[in-house]
Amino acid sequence: MDKIIRVSHRYRLFFQALFYLTPIFTALFWLMPEYFKKFGIQASVFPDKYTLSPSIQLLGFFANLIPAAVIMYGLWQLIQLFKNYEAKNIFTLENAKRYHNLGMTFIYWVFANILFNSLCSVILTIKNSNKHLLNVSFSSTEITSLLIGGLIIIIAWVMNEGSRIAKEQSLTI
Repeated sequence: MDKIIRVSHRYRLFFQALFYLTPIFTALFWLMPEYFKKFGIQASVFPDKYTLSPSIQLLGFFANLIPAAVIMYGLWQLIQLFKNYEAKNIFTLENAKRYHNLGMTFIYWVFANILFNSLCSVILTIKNSNKHLLNVSFSSTEITSLLIGGLIIIIAWVMNEGSRIAKEQSLTI
């Protein structure tokens, strides 16, 4: 059990760092897109020929906060889950709820990502062309995320039922 506590503590700290870094890196990404290009990091929404004015960068940042918020929600669920593991609370109804919320995070992310990409297609073509573009896409990445989210929700359901049955059995004389 001590090993679970130690590993859970490390993962909690890691997820807490990611939680706080998510909005920071999102802001930096939109403030300095050329810097990230040097390292081969470029959003698929950035066309090569377009320049990003400060107003476009700001709008892009706000649009990017939608999927970032979903990611932060998922990280928060993981932080709370590993905090419970640190406290030796492993098979509990609260953890089953956290798993359910984590599964829902994958589903929310799909819709947030579609919305973000659609908003960015409009934002990036506001000033850079005579034609405005609205791009709505659904790919295998979204399908995979929906499947993973569904599987995690089923696992949460099983954990919830197992916890309920264990509680009933503990009350039986």
